[in-house]
Amino acid sequence: MRGDLDTIALKALKKSPTERYATANAFGEDIDRYLRGEVVLAQPDSVAYRTLKFARRHWVGLGAASALLLTDRLVALEAKVQELSDRQAILDCIKRNSRGNDRFDVDLVTSSYCPDGIHELGERQIPGREYGEHANRAHGALFDANLHNVTMHMCEIHGDVAHAESYSVGIFLEKGGDTGRILAGRYIDRLERRDGEWRIALRRSTVEIAIEGKALLPNGKPLPGSGYLKGNRDLGDPSYERPLTTATGARW
Repeated sequence: MRGDLDTIALKALKKSPTERYATANAFGEDIDRYLRGEVVLAQPDSVAYRTLKFARRHWVGLGAASALLLTDRLVALEAKVQELSDRQAILDCIKRNSRGNDRFDVDLVTSSYCPDGIHELGERQIPGREYGEHANRAHGALFDANLHNVTMHMCEIHGDVAHAESYSVGIFLEKGGDTGRILAGRYIDRLERRDGEWRIALRRSTVEIAIEGKALLPNGKPLPGSGYLKGNRDLGDPSYERPLTTATGARW
């Protein structure tokens, strides 16, 4: 797009009278419009040209509006990132609890509860700070191995309080390794953010499906004696090893 002054001059010098300014007054008015930063008649009319002229006349206001819009977008982006971070932290807390149960890691289990947190199990209400030891005793007495799997997960966050529903599938190999059972249910949790960290304030556990059966590998043989890598119920489990090697871990 040519400059307005060039365009005005070229229009004034057109050979054809029909293409020049009709009068000297019209020529002067177009120069005045140029000086005021308005649309000049010599330029071909277009949305892009009118927008450019408007922006040049109102650049201070447009700059302020753009800055305000950018600030609003940054605030919205920050809120969204915080929400995603909270959701991940909440899910990590719930998974941390299950991993601690399976590895008999009392500290890991305890870290998932608020200091005054409660775990409702059956008709009992167990303080969260005691649940790790309780679970270890129960699992150790009844099973050779256990896996708590968190599957579908939903979460609602309102400030520093969140309510989560996590479907869980517990798989247990009974003593001797001949039979196993599956317990399926849900963890219904109220979590609270305290000192910037999400933890479970109240957990209610449901049991909705229970299945028992033979514990056999696809070849029809039991796990004991198979040689498969076996999870440890202590910090000697390969998942704790850094860097991971093939030197650790028990075998069936």
